[in-house]
Amino acid sequence: MFGVQDSVIILAASVLLGIAATGLSASLSYYLTRKRQLEADERRLRQDHYLKYVRALSTNVATGGKSSAVAETARAYNELLLVATPAVVEAARRFSSHTAPTNPAPRSQEWFDEHGRLLGSLLVAMRGDLFGPEKRIGVELSHVEFQAGPGMGFAPQGPATDEPRVSGS
Repeated sequence: MFGVQDSVIILAASVLLGIAATGLSASLSYYLTRKRQLEADERRLRQDHYLKYVRALSTNVATGGKSSAVAETARAYNELLLVATPAVVEAARRFSSHTAPTNPAPRSQEWFDEHGRLLGSLLVAMRGDLFGPEKRIGVELSHVEFQAGPGMGFAPQGPATDEPRVSGS
C-alpha cells in the first residue's frame, strides 16, 4: 500500500495546502477590508464636498448673494464635480443652471417652485449616494428652500405647505 515515503509526501502536501489556504484567506480578507476602507474614505470625501456645497448655498442665501458668497458657491460646485456620483453631478448641474444669473427666466413663483424642486432633487441624490437607496427620501424633499434667519436675506415664499421650506438659492 503506502510506504513511509508516501506518507511523508502526503503529509508535506497537506501542510503546503494548509499554508497556501491560510495565505489565500489572509490575502482575500486584507483585500476586502482594504476595499471597504477605500469605499468609506471615498464616501467621507464626497460627504465633505456635499456639506461644503450646501454650506456655500446657505451662505449665499444668508448674505443675499454677496460676491464672496457667490464665488465660494462656484468653488464648492466645481470641487463637487470632481468627487460626486453621476446622479449628484446631474442634479447639481440642473440646480446650478436654474439658479445661474444667466438664466433669463424671471424670478416668478413658478421659478421659485422649480428652484425648490431642483434643490430637493439634489439633496435626495446626495442622500442616496451617501446612505444608499434605502435612505433615499422623495416626498419629504419634493420642494425645499433654505431658511434665512434675521439679517440673513430672504427670497419670496410660496404658498403655505407642510413640506420643508427654505428661502433663497
